[in-house]
Amino acid sequence: MQRILLILFLFYFPATLFSKNLNYLLDIKYKDFPKTSKERIVLYFVSPPLFYNINADNNTLKISLDNTDLKNFYGNLKIPSVIIDSISARQIKNNLLVRVTFKNKILEYSTIKSDKPPLLYIKVQTSPVKIQEIKKVEKPLDNISGKTVTQKLKEKKKKSIKQIPRQRLKPKIKPKPEFKPKPKVKEVVTQAQINKARNYYEQGLAYMSERKFSEAIAIFNSLISSTKSSNPYNVKAQFRLADCYYFSSTKKDSRELLAIQNMYQQLLAKYPKSDEAPWAAFQMANCYKLLGFYEEAAGTYKFITKYYPKSVYAPKAFLELSIIYYNMKRYKTALRNFRAILINYPESIISLNAIYYTANCLYHLDRFEDAYKVYMEALKKDKKFIEKDPETLYNLGNTYYHKKNYLKAREYFLKLRTLFPKSPYFDLALLKIGESYIQDKNFGPAIYVFKRVIDVSKNKDNIIIARMELADIGLKNIKDKELAKKYSNLINPDKAYNYIIKKYPYHKLTQIAFSRIINYYLKQKNYGRAINYIEEFFKRFPSSKIKENIKKKIKPSLIGYFNNLYKLKKYTTIVKYFEKYQKILTTSLSPLSTFKKVYASYKQLYLLESAQNLLNLLIKQYPKNKEFLTEKIHNEIFNKNYETAIKNIKKLKNRSQDIKFAEAKCYEHFSNFEKALKLY
Repeated sequence: MQRILLILFLFYFPATLFSKNLNYLLDIKYKDFPKTSKERIVLYFVSPPLFYNINADNNTLKISLDNTDLKNFYGNLKIPSVIIDSISARQIKNNLLVRVTFKNKILEYSTIKSDKPPLLYIKVQTSPVKIQEIKKVEKPLDNISGKTVTQKLKEKKKKSIKQIPRQRLKPKIKPKPEFKPKPKVKEVVTQAQINKARNYYEQGLAYMSERKFSEAIAIFNSLISSTKSSNPYNVKAQFRLADCYYFSSTKKDSRELLAIQNMYQQLLAKYPKSDEAPWAAFQMANCYKLLGFYEEAAGTYKFITKYYPKSVYAPKAFLELSIIYYNMKRYKTALRNFRAILINYPESIISLNAIYYTANCLYHLDRFEDAYKVYMEALKKDKKFIEKDPETLYNLGNTYYHKKNYLKAREYFLKLRTLFPKSPYFDLALLKIGESYIQDKNFGPAIYVFKRVIDVSKNKDNIIIARMELADIGLKNIKDKELAKKYSNLINPDKAYNYIIKKYPYHKLTQIAFSRIINYYLKQKNYGRAINYIEEFFKRFPSSKIKENIKKKIKPSLIGYFNNLYKLKKYTTIVKYFEKYQKILTTSLSPLSTFKKVYASYKQLYLLESAQNLLNLLIKQYPKNKEFLTEKIHNEIFNKNYETAIKNIKKLKNRSQDIKFAEAKCYEHFSNFEKALKLY
């Protein structure tokens, strides 16, 4: 093979230094590859056009093979300019070896075949023999046999193959060298550097206390960039920098909050054992809570209680976790946590919060007696705390309301309205005051309170509730007639409920207004209006939660309506509504008098087939009713079904004159005149 001059633009590095950077190395030598083996592919790069192509480009020796079994592969040779003597490639199982020889050095490339271009691992070793000595031909052993040592070994191998099963040769692989990372050298920080950093740090804290966050951010940034990471004040400055961004933010911009949360998360990951780590986790949870990610916030608070239980922030995290459960209306879990706080941190400040929240949880679980006891216990510890939370004031007032202590309930509701005029419980407290007056049958103040809600409140729910409460007052017997006349537009149920239905047609509370006005019309025996409102309800709210309750009112409304219509001889309307609601009405055919009127209405309109079907239903439900059987017999005679008529007549024991006359008529039709004459 001709010599190929490869000029590689690299600096010279010794082979030993080059081999240290290798992670994996296959130590396969030339002698491990016997020349005679059918299972192995042997390629000699002798003829340039056939098998190989070598280029030196961008500090890389590229050897590409045109053989279908061997894809392109690459390797970096950190050696000076050399003249290549020969190149060869061999394959054992999945291991490929490429050998490059030059002067007295041998370069071996070893890799594993794959579908993708393989990675190359290189070994440079010095050969003790020259290339010519490797390729030299052995001399004959003696003049008699004329065979060399290699030829004799081949003959022995052929004999052994017949006796011993063939075994595959495995390449000798050296164990992988263990990776030993270099020991990190600790940065030495002098006391003077620490003192200087402390001065900068305290200056930044001073700006923070004055809420000059931009100046504090500048100082902390310069402190971080100018000091080493091993300086304790460098780490503290990083945490304070995140605090500056948090406290200077509006806490409304979600992108800003996510960025701050990410800062705390990175600090927690970087310094998990720092004294500031629990604070970073706590601030992370606060960011999640402000973003509305309550599950993530709960998980972070749990993380603090689990991994930093002795931290100052662990009790606070436990309290915040319990409050999140409370706000998510998971009252049983929250109650369990608040009780755990009272047991584990009895002397802590948070225990006072926990005891009030415990009472609130019991209140929401409708355990009013237990809630009352806990509220009383909390008031003994601190009466002023209740004045800080409008919800607790409202719940305590409601607890007294459920205990029927309406005077005490009004006291707490009025205190809530005085202390928290902008609270969402402000209007609810006023509504409860009105309800307490109704329970005391003091209707005058109750009307005034509900009217106040209508005039002042901007919440639709509260206005609708107030109007419904006024309508309920109108249903009661008000002794003060002048008061009733004065507020007749507000307390008249018909006007009040209709106002809600027209003003708020698709509001969720309008469904309750529909239910109450239907009940009102049923009591007033105005069944026609009740039916109209039932139909209107199903048009507006087809998938309502109270639709089953409204369905139960259809039958009593229709029964009363049919009785009124029958008196007015409106048979068509009776038939129309009966056919429309037949499935609901025929589940149980009672009262019987109403269905008789429906049957009579069919007959009046000469709808005989429908009348007969209804009659059959009535006979099935009331088989012993003689009136229905007699009616059926007359219908069969009218339709000339004499045989069926006689069968039904025989079922009757005591026959009236009408039945005897009908029986005689049947026998007369069958020309049995003797029996007919007897009956006549």
